[in-house]
Amino acid sequence: MASEQRGRRDRSSAGTISRGGELASFISGLSVDEQLDLVALAWIGRGTGTIDEWQNLRAEAAREHNSRIARYLLGLPLLGDYLEEGLSEFGRSCTAP
Repeated sequence: MASEQRGRRDRSSAGTISRGGELASFISGLSVDEQLDLVALAWIGRGTGTIDEWQNLRAEAAREHNSRIARYLLGLPLLGDYLEEGLSEFGRSCTAP
């Protein structure tokens, strides 16, 4: 029983790591401008800035931009929520119509 649970947990962890790796690769494959947009969108979603501050947020993201943007974004525990909220600030949704 314990080994069964451990096996399920190991498979589950591996799936999470794999999906995280895929997402990190996807983010890293975006252009620099797209990565900056993603960071600014997440910041708006978490309340760090507003739509009116979009250019300033992008400029700040550019100043801090490095090769670890994907790691930074994936380190945000509520990234999905932040992106969804950021999109809603623009009147957009991430759900299918």
